[in-house]
Amino acid sequence: MAITRCPDKGALEIEHDGKQFGTYVATVPASHALDDVLAPDYFGRMQSRSDADRLLRVGDMIDIRPEDCSWYVRLMVRACLPTIDKVVTAAIVPAIQFEIDELPSGWSMEYKGTDRKWTIFYKGVEKSALFKTPEEAAARIFEMAGVSPEPAAPRAKPGRKPKAQADAVKEPEPV
Repeated sequence: MAITRCPDKGALEIEHDGKQFGTYVATVPASHALDDVLAPDYFGRMQSRSDADRLLRVGDMIDIRPEDCSWYVRLMVRACLPTIDKVVTAAIVPAIQFEIDELPSGWSMEYKGTDRKWTIFYKGVEKSALFKTPEEAAARIFEMAGVSPEPAAPRAKPGRKPKAQADAVKEPEPV
């Protein structure tokens, strides 16, 4: 079984180089599965081997997404093992898989690589391309199809109670 590793060039970039830890961003190929990225071998060759290196070290954070923006995860480097090319990580923000609701009949979309990105099709014929995320492509599909997507359920802000409904009138308490 072949080991999937982070590409050496351009995938891992430093976002913030702090005194105690750094924050990195990684845009990985769309063909690399989330399970591959979470494996200790994935970032094994991207670790510091001396104090002069500006690569991964224990305590660093890595924000990761694939080219097709279909998921996101934030990892913390927990151990660097340079002799065996492994970096042990732990998910600080659980992996988020982005999903699109059902598209109108006859419409579809597909990630076609870094040159074409997300591409829209109607009955198998390409209609538009170059969308960075599946949400952008889906929004354009609904616009082109002339229908409105189902409205998302309102979400309360974390740690707050939902606001009371405007039409709910509170009866005065008897005295």
